[in-house]
Amino acid sequence: MTAEVTPYVISFTADTPQPTAEITPEPVAEEVAIDPAVQAIRDTLYLDRDSLQLVGFKGAIFLYTEPSKDAEHIKLENDTPLKVPDELIVLSEVTSERGDLFFQVRAVFSNDTGYVLEKDTRYSQLARSGVSGFAQIESNGCFILADANKKSDVLATESDQAVRILGEYHDFYYILTENGKLGFVEPAQLTLIERDDLEQRLALASAPGVLATMSDPLTEASAANAAKMLRAGVKSAALDYWNTAQDHTTQQGQLKKATVAMLSNAVGTGLLPVGREGIKYQPCLEVPPLAEGEELQQGLDFNIHGSIFTDSPLTSVSASFVSLGESSSIDVTVTFNPEDAVRNYSICSSKETVEEKALDTLFDISMLRAGRYRYTLSAKTVAHPEGITLQSTECKIVDTKRIVLTRNKFDDNYIEASKFFGGDTDKFLFHYSLTDDRGISTENDWRNKYIVESSLGRVHSDAVPYFEAANHYLENTYVCVTIISPRTGNVTNGRVTLLKDLIDKETTYVPRFQSNLEYVSHHTLGTAIDVNDNMYPNFNILSNHDLVGSDVKHHLAYNGIKTADDGRQYYDFSYDGSYSARFNRVPKTIINYLLYELAFFRAGFQWGYYYETACDGMHFMLTENDINRHMHSDIGLRKIYTYIDPEWTYTPSASPAATAP
Repeated sequence: MTAEVTPYVISFTADTPQPTAEITPEPVAEEVAIDPAVQAIRDTLYLDRDSLQLVGFKGAIFLYTEPSKDAEHIKLENDTPLKVPDELIVLSEVTSERGDLFFQVRAVFSNDTGYVLEKDTRYSQLARSGVSGFAQIESNGCFILADANKKSDVLATESDQAVRILGEYHDFYYILTENGKLGFVEPAQLTLIERDDLEQRLALASAPGVLATMSDPLTEASAANAAKMLRAGVKSAALDYWNTAQDHTTQQGQLKKATVAMLSNAVGTGLLPVGREGIKYQPCLEVPPLAEGEELQQGLDFNIHGSIFTDSPLTSVSASFVSLGESSSIDVTVTFNPEDAVRNYSICSSKETVEEKALDTLFDISMLRAGRYRYTLSAKTVAHPEGITLQSTECKIVDTKRIVLTRNKFDDNYIEASKFFGGDTDKFLFHYSLTDDRGISTENDWRNKYIVESSLGRVHSDAVPYFEAANHYLENTYVCVTIISPRTGNVTNGRVTLLKDLIDKETTYVPRFQSNLEYVSHHTLGTAIDVNDNMYPNFNILSNHDLVGSDVKHHLAYNGIKTADDGRQYYDFSYDGSYSARFNRVPKTIINYLLYELAFFRAGFQWGYYYETACDGMHFMLTENDINRHMHSDIGLRKIYTYIDPEWTYTPSASPAATAP
């Protein structure tokens, strides 16, 4: 049978010239370029698999190089810090020539891969939880923990990361991050996403416009380029370049900080990027480096700050203080594993160094005698093994009868303190003497002139209005917290409580240095107060950031302003978290948040909870931090924007008239 063919017909009019028929070729699909960094994320998260099969083993298991019992093998055990069940990710199934069923696997606690006998495996505790899928790290600086415990060691701090959830264990998620890190996180730190959402995000990252931006450092500061950098993300050349505008480089919130740096430069403020060509040094704006000819006080240490940026992995950073006379000298060095590829280093940081010490910590000149010295800062990288001198300065140590507080003894908050005191250094730079331990003795004249009584204790006279405002809110604000059991759903009605009744202890003026003995405590200035330092969630422990933040963000609901039967108005909350320790019937994890939100924040204080490299929830202060962090969408805990009472302003009472003689 002959197939019927439809004729190709073209009709013409008499006046129309006959065209030449053209055949349009079939479109050829363009090959889509996949960014290697995007493909690495796909591979790391096993994005080609809808689900992952997990199996367990007991204690140890033979891991073979090939699917054969005759192949080379090791005894695989979990000797890592991770306290996770002994489990494996199954990548494929293979039957050997002898009929033995093998699993091709990767360990959930390390990068070990190979083959194991199916008969040597058992059920998976992680898989039994029924929790799996993909998520996005929500918090700015999410702690990856070694154990399913809020007090566990912190293995890493991540932000702006996609993760794969391998399972739930003791109320924590066990995850694999897009850069290959394994560990436990609190579920509240993650936002669950669908696999399709992640695919779309990665597809966008592979778009031609974004790929072009990925390799562009965007050295011209502008709002448009800042938007491009945000789209390009954390693996872009622009982020790598604008990171070098940070005098304290950090892994936390890199994209946000780089964007702020670019926008600041666009309006003529902020530090200029130093780039990465060879080895570059970015001095610290708050704690400047030693100046040529600077005089240092004998018996005191000198803090060195700033960051180093390179185009190849660091191997060492050194600081020396060499006598130009007959005195002793010091020469200290921190080293790095080239495999760690450390290209950003803050001189105050210890976590990247082999010694687990910061260069600033090792550099101690307090025992050196008076005389002339040369200070030198240098660094070496894989590409520059001979080293490069970053700073060389001649200075001197002088013998002084009295020690005076200087800018160098402020922990990156001198500018904030100076601003608070209107630039009048007489108000906050004073002579002092060292005592035992971390205590100091301030000079009598300064103390008698500026340290005065307030309703919350002894404070600086310039700080009285702020402390009095905080006390006013404490004594005129009521809260009620209803407890909902997360296990049973049972409700325990809250009690209307005066805010000040949630304070068990408070401390204001205490002349001392910080616990590291390097920087002045702002308790010495009379501009800080510690509240409830006897409650564990307020201890200065880094993991308390997640403990407090998770409870406040995800388990404390603000229900608005309500009125009690006796007519008192109060702020109403409900809590469905699991923290059991309480004070006056309120969970201790949320007490200092309530005190800050409803009293100290309104009075103009900052909160030590928002420290980037610490979590000091007991600490409220006026001269150290950025109060706006409480309102930042990524880290801020603020819930209340409308208050019962108007803003209150302190009015000092008239001083009593002098008594006639």
